Amino acid sequence: MSSDSSIIVDLSGGDRMRRFLSRRPSLRLLAAPILLLAAFTVVGLMTDWIDWNTSKNCAVDKSSLSSAKFNSQREIRQRDEAGPNGATAHWREDSDRAYARSINESSFSSSRADVCRSVTASRADIDTMDVYPTLNFQPEYMRRRDFWDSSLEKRYNDYRKDKTRPPLKVVVLPHSHVDPGWLKTFENYYAQSTHSILDNMVTKLTQHKNMTFIWTEIAFFALWWESALPAKKRQIQKLVEEGRLEFTSGTWVMVDEATPHLYSMLDQMIEGHQWLKSRLGVSPKSAWTVDPFGHGPVAPYLLHAAGLQNTVVQRIHYGWKRWMADRQVSDFYWKLPWETPGRDSVLCHNFPYDIYTTKHSCGPNPKTCLGYDFRNVRGEYNEFTMNSATITRTNIQSKAEVLLEQYAKTGSLTRHNIVLALVGDDFRYDHDIEWDQQYTNYQNLFNYINARKDVYKTEIGFGTLTDYFEAIRGRVDNFPTVKGDFFPYADIFSEGRPAYWTGYFTSRPYYKMLARELEDRLRGAEILYTVALNRARQNALRFPTARRVMDHKYGALVQARRWLALFQHHDAITGTSKTAVMQDYGQKMFQALKDAVNIASSSASILLSADDDEWKRFRLLPALRRPTYDKLAQKTTLDLAGTDQTEKTVILYNSEAHHRDEMVRLKTSWPYIRVLDPDGNKIKHQVNPVWTLQHHQRLEPAPESFQLVFIASLAPLSLTAFRIQRVHAPTDSNDVKTLVYSTFDNTTLNGPFKSQRLEQLVDIQVENRKIKLLFDGQSGFLKSIRSKTTDRLTPCAMQFAAYPSSMFHSGAYLFMPDANAIDPQIDVLKGFNGKPQIFIISGPVMSEVSVVYSQLLVHSTIIFHKKLEDLIWMETTLDMGPAPNFREHEFFIRFKTGLQNVDPVNGTAEFFTDQNGFAFARRVRHSALGVEANYYPITSAAFIQDEKQRLNVLVNSAKGFTSLEKGWMEFMLDRRTIHDDGRGMGEGMTDNLPTVTPFVLMLEDRKGNGDEVNKLSLPAAFASTRLMYPAAAFIVDIDEAEQADFIARSRVLFLNQPLPCNIHLVGLRTLSEPGLAEAELPSNSALLTLHNRAIDCSLTNDLALCGAVDPEDRVFYPGTSFIGLDLDKVERTSLTGLQTTGLADFDSARLSLMELGSFNLTFV
Repeated sequence: MSSDSSIIVDLSGGDRMRRFLSRRPSLRLLAAPILLLAAFTVVGLMTDWIDWNTSKNCAVDKSSLSSAKFNSQREIRQRDEAGPNGATAHWREDSDRAYARSINESSFSSSRADVCRSVTASRADIDTMDVYPTLNFQPEYMRRRDFWDSSLEKRYNDYRKDKTRPPLKVVVLPHSHVDPGWLKTFENYYAQSTHSILDNMVTKLTQHKNMTFIWTEIAFFALWWESALPAKKRQIQKLVEEGRLEFTSGTWVMVDEATPHLYSMLDQMIEGHQWLKSRLGVSPKSAWTVDPFGHGPVAPYLLHAAGLQNTVVQRIHYGWKRWMADRQVSDFYWKLPWETPGRDSVLCHNFPYDIYTTKHSCGPNPKTCLGYDFRNVRGEYNEFTMNSATITRTNIQSKAEVLLEQYAKTGSLTRHNIVLALVGDDFRYDHDIEWDQQYTNYQNLFNYINARKDVYKTEIGFGTLTDYFEAIRGRVDNFPTVKGDFFPYADIFSEGRPAYWTGYFTSRPYYKMLARELEDRLRGAEILYTVALNRARQNALRFPTARRVMDHKYGALVQARRWLALFQHHDAITGTSKTAVMQDYGQKMFQALKDAVNIASSSASILLSADDDEWKRFRLLPALRRPTYDKLAQKTTLDLAGTDQTEKTVILYNSEAHHRDEMVRLKTSWPYIRVLDPDGNKIKHQVNPVWTLQHHQRLEPAPESFQLVFIASLAPLSLTAFRIQRVHAPTDSNDVKTLVYSTFDNTTLNGPFKSQRLEQLVDIQVENRKIKLLFDGQSGFLKSIRSKTTDRLTPCAMQFAAYPSSMFHSGAYLFMPDANAIDPQIDVLKGFNGKPQIFIISGPVMSEVSVVYSQLLVHSTIIFHKKLEDLIWMETTLDMGPAPNFREHEFFIRFKTGLQNVDPVNGTAEFFTDQNGFAFARRVRHSALGVEANYYPITSAAFIQDEKQRLNVLVNSAKGFTSLEKGWMEFMLDRRTIHDDGRGMGEGMTDNLPTVTPFVLMLEDRKGNGDEVNKLSLPAAFASTRLMYPAAAFIVDIDEAEQADFIARSRVLFLNQPLPCNIHLVGLRTLSEPGLAEAELPSNSALLTLHNRAIDCSLTNDLALCGAVDPEDRVFYPGTSFIGLDLDKVERTSLTGLQTTGLADFDSARLSLMELGSFNLTFV
C-alpha cells in the first residue's frame, strides 16, 4: 500500500474506521495497546414515554389499566389457587404484556422540543454568583487574620447609644463536635471519647436542670443506644421532652456538601431520621452543619423537604464573612435557583467567625474568647488550661463585662441583636468534670448578668439551636433571601494568606469511586429486595423458606446502608482522614458491597423462580467482583472452553424505570460465540482480544481470555436473561471479524480477528453514523470531533499533565500549585521512556482507540455503532506506583476545544458544574485569582457552551473541575502530596491506589438560548444516570440440563409500564418495622423517592419511546401498578418519610417540575 494513501476498512452495517498514514517523520505514530478495561456496562441511549395529552390517539386504555389494578388482589388469590406453575405463568404473561407495551413505539409519542417546559428562575436579594467577584480577596486585615476593624467598631459604638436598638439576647449552646472517623477510626473514637460524652450527657443534663446540649451524628448515638441501659434510655426521652436535649439534623453523619451524590446524601438522611423516629419519636427541626468545607444549596433543600425549618453554615470564604458582616446578613432564607411555588425556604444562620469552637464564637477576639472555655482536666496542658480562670466573686464583674462586650460586638453584626454563642470543640465533654466546669462558671455569669438587666440590658442563658431560631423569628419578619452556593471555601486564619480548600474535591479518588460503586449496588439491591420480599410474603405458601431468608438478610441490608452513610461524613468521602482511617472506611464499604451484591442476587433469584424448590436449585453469581477493597474489580469468566458446558445464561438487571439499550461487556474463555436474547433471537455481538502488560512493559494477548461485547435491549425495571452459546467455528457468513491494528506485534492473536501491525500511522479516525473522531497519532489522544449531521468540525484536543504541588500548602484539603516551579504544569508524558503502545479495535458493535504509557497510564476512547452513537466513552487508568514516585503531582485531564464559552461581562471563561447531581451552577473564571481558586466540585456532570454547541463531560464520582481559558475544560484525576497542608490531618497523601476513571463526552447542537435555570438535555441526563447506575450482570449457576426450564422465565418486569421520561427513580427502600428497640426487621412498607427532572429546551431532546412531560406534573402513567404485587395504600410523605401529608394513589401523585418527593407504599 502507498504510505500516503488513505485506507478505509469496511465494517458490518456500513460503519467505517479510517486510518491516515503519512511519511512525515515528525508525525510518526507512537503506538499503544489497550489494557483490558475494568468490567463496566456502558451507558445506553435511553428511551422514554407516552404523550400526556389524552385527546391524542393512544393504544393504552386508561380505564382498563385502572381496573386491572383494582382486580390485582383477586388475581393473586386465583394464582395461588392455581399452584406454582399457574402463578408463574401469570407473572410471565404480565411481564410479557408490559414488555410489549414498552417497545410498542406506535403506542407512544416521542418527546418534542416544542413541548419542553421551561423553569422559572428564582429571584433573591443576594445572588452569590453576582456578588462573589466583588468580594475583597486581598483585604488589609489578612495579616492579622481578624476582619474586625474601625468601621465595625464605629457601628458597634453607635448601637450602644441607640435606645431604639433591641436589647441583647444571648443563646449559649454547649456542643461537642464528634467526627465519625478522621485521625482515628469510627470505633476508636467511640471507645475512647464518644461513649463517655454520651454517658456524661445523660448524667450531667439530669443533674444540671437548666443546661442544654445538641447532638447531630446518629451514627454514634445509635451505637451507644444499642448498649445503653433502659434507665438511661428513659432519661434521654425525658431530656428530649423537656427541650434540653435537641437532635439537630438527625442525619447519620454531618455530610459533606461538595462531593457526595444526591442518592447518598438523601439515603444517610433517611437512615438517621427513620432511626430517630422509631426509637425516640423525634422529628428534627433544625440542622447543624458547621464543619463541611463550603456549603451548597442541595443540603438545605433536602433538609427542608424532610420537614426541617432551620440550618446553619460555618465554613464559607473569608471574603463572604466580611461582606455579610458589613451588611448584617446574619440570617437568610436560602432559595434554590428555580421558583418553588407554595414552598418556603429553609432559614439559615451564618456564623460570623472562623470555626465552631468557643475560642472562635463568642466575639471577634479569639484570645478573649479563649478565656471563657473553662475546661481544665488534670494532665492536660494546652491553650485552654493556660487561659482558664474560674469565675469567683472577685472577678465575676470584670469577666462578665468583658464577655458581654464580645457578645455585643457579635450582636452588632445582626439586625436583631440576638447572638448564638457556642461552648464546645472537637470531642469535648468526654470528662464529667468539664460538664461541671462549663456549667458552673457560665451559670454564675448568667445569674450575675440577668440580675442586673437595668445595667447590662441583656438576657442570657443556655438554649438549643431551635431556641435561637424561634428568638430571631420573634424579632424579624423579613429576612433577606439568598440563592447560589458558597464554593470554594477559603481561610486566612492559619497563615494570614488565602488558602483554598479545593483539593478535597479530588483527594483519594479510589475511595470516591468505591463509594459510588457501593451506591449503585445498594440502590439496585434495595429495589430488588423490596419487590422480592413482598412477592415472597404475598405468595407465602410457595416461598416459605425464601421469606424467612429475606427477613434474615434485612440486617445486612441495613448495615450496608449505614456503611455507605458513614462514608458521606465530611472527613471520609472528602479523602481527608489519615491513611489507616481511609483503609478502615474502605474495608467497611467492601463488606457493604459484598452484602449488597449478595442481597441483589438472592432477591433476583426469587423473582426468577416459581417456588422455593426452584429457588434453591440455582444461584446468581456477579459478573463483576472485587477480591479486596483495595483491588480493582475483576470480571468473572464465562468458561465455555471446556466440553462439559456449551451455554451460559447471563441475567441483566435494569434498575431504571425506563427502557434502555445497554452496552454489555463480559469475559469468556472461548472466542467463538452466539448470543441469544430472551426471545431466542440472535444478537449482533463482537469479540475483542484481552491484553496483559508483561514485566517488560509489552502488551501481549492474554491466553484463553476474550472480551464479549453486545448491546442488550432492557425493559424498564426488569431482569432479562441472555444466552451465551459456544460454537466451534465462525460458520455463519454474517459474522464479522474484529479488526485489530496495533503498533506492536499482534500476530499471535487467536480467534475471530483480522490483525495488522501499523508501522507509520500518524492520525487515526474512527466514526459511526453520527460522529467522526480524529486522534493524534503520536499521543493516542483525541484531537477533534466532527458532527456528520452538521458537518461541523470541533477541535477537542486532550492533554494529560500535572500541576506541581506547593509543599506544605497543598494537601488533602488544600490545592495550591507551586508558584515557584519552573513550569506551571508538568508534562508527565514528555519524558516517557519509550514509545507508547497504541492499538485500535473495530467491529460491528464498537470501535476503540487505546494508548498505554507503561504502568502509569492507560487511556481508551470508545464509540458505538447502531446504538448509543452520541456517546464518546473514555476511560483512564492511572497508577502512580509507590511513593515517592510522582511526589507533589496533581494529575489532570484537559480538553482544548473550539467552543467560545466567554462570559459577556468580564470576558473570561464561563462554565457550568453540577451540584450533587441535582442542580447546576454557572461559574466564571476569576482571572485575578489563581488556579486553585477557580476549581469547583462536580459529582456527575459539567459543561461548556456557546451559541451553537454544548460539550458535556459526564462523570460517575466527585472531581475538581475548571475552565481556565476560552474553550477549555479540565478536571483533576488524582493527587499525591508528600506533606501535610496544616489543616489537622497531620500527614500527606501517599496511599494512592490504581484508579479507573470512566467518563463520557457528549457534543450537542444548540438551537437557541435556554432559560436561566441551567440543566442537562434529556439525552445527557439519561446518559449521566446510566453512567452512575449501569445494568448489573449476574451469571446463572445451574446444571445445563435445567437451563431450558430456567429460560422459560427469561424476562421479569416489576411495573406494568415505565415511568415518564422526566421522572427519575431515585430509590425504593424497605422501611424497618416500627416499635422495635433493637433488632431491625423489614416492614411491609417501602419509601419510594422520585425526581421530576426538567430539561434544557435549547438542545435536542428527541428520544424514541419517550413521552412528553405532563402539564399537570403527574409522575405515573394512568393505570401504573406493580406486576403480581398488591398495594394496600399509597401516602405522600415528607422526603424522609417522617410526616404523612395525605393519601394518594399512582394516578393522582404529583411532583412539581424539579421537585424531589417521597411516597410511602404499603404492601398487602
